[in-house]
Amino acid sequence: MSVRSEQTRAELNDGIAAKIAAFKEVFIPYPIHMSLHVELDYLQKLGRQTVGQPQMGLRVLGPTGSGKTSAILAYIAAVERRRPRTATFVPVLKVDLERGSTPKKFMMSILQAYGDLHAGHGNELALKIRVFACFERFGTELLIVDEFQHLNYRNGVKNDVTDTLKGMLDAGIVPMAFLGTEEASPMFVRNLQLNGRLLPPCDLIDPCPATS
Repeated sequence: MSVRSEQTRAELNDGIAAKIAAFKEVFIPYPIHMSLHVELDYLQKLGRQTVGQPQMGLRVLGPTGSGKTSAILAYIAAVERRRPRTATFVPVLKVDLERGSTPKKFMMSILQAYGDLHAGHGNELALKIRVFACFERFGTELLIVDEFQHLNYRNGVKNDVTDTLKGMLDAGIVPMAFLGTEEASPMFVRNLQLNGRLLPPCDLIDPCPATS
């Protein structure tokens, strides 16, 4: 293959890669996704008005490919257009959980999302204190937990991740939205106290409840 042919192929690859990247950023605003945006906006604004009081959560379950993550990224982009993210202000934080995440790994994921280079240093309590400090320091108004089904909720009563989530909401710092597949349903069923701190579900199967 000649040098010119290699250059032409490289230029073609650049163009194709750019188009694919642009296509992946396209968000088609289906009604059910826009209803989710309404619920997230309500949750975020409610959190701003009730800082220091127990916060609320939102369950968002749906099958793989239902557009949960795309809708969330579009919501975050809309928020940041109105109130840009800066080095000292993160209005909405999204974390993606790895399979088998424990309460400690959950805290580490949050710190890593903030750019903490030492997210793995310390025990669970120390990490939680640092997480709460980050919420306040960066003025975060909403935490979105994606791949929620990856949380390990089978570790036993002494290490129940749902109790950790309930405790975080009770701390009164930030509301949370939990995104996942139907595999996450048992976590909400088994902990009625956590379930009692949630707004009506906004699962991407049937239309979300209108908040008014």
